[in-house]
Amino acid sequence: MRKPIKSRGEVACSFNGKEYILCATMAALDQIEAETDLAIADLINEINKKRLSVLRRCFEALVVEGDAAAAFADKVGVAELPELSISIMDALIPDMGTDEGNGDAASAS
Repeated sequence: MRKPIKSRGEVACSFNGKEYILCATMAALDQIEAETDLAIADLINEINKKRLSVLRRCFEALVVEGDAAAAFADKVGVAELPELSISIMDALIPDMGTDEGNGDAASAS
């Protein structure tokens, strides 16, 4: 899997033995709001509580690379949910630093 592009707000996520890239695009944020009916402060609270339905909806909306639907198909237990919630929060509130090695695309501002 390619490296996430931090300047785009992408973050790497490992879940259920597979790698994903998450990004909080406007379409993803709109989808999350429509599916959860939560304001951003309430959404963050529910993510911090590790509410499974909210984590799943966020994850599925935020995945830009990887098979989000298959991620939960074989998952048993809750051991990876803390790391998943951290990855989701990182995507929602990204560190927009530049990536090294991206040449002119990363530095053209």
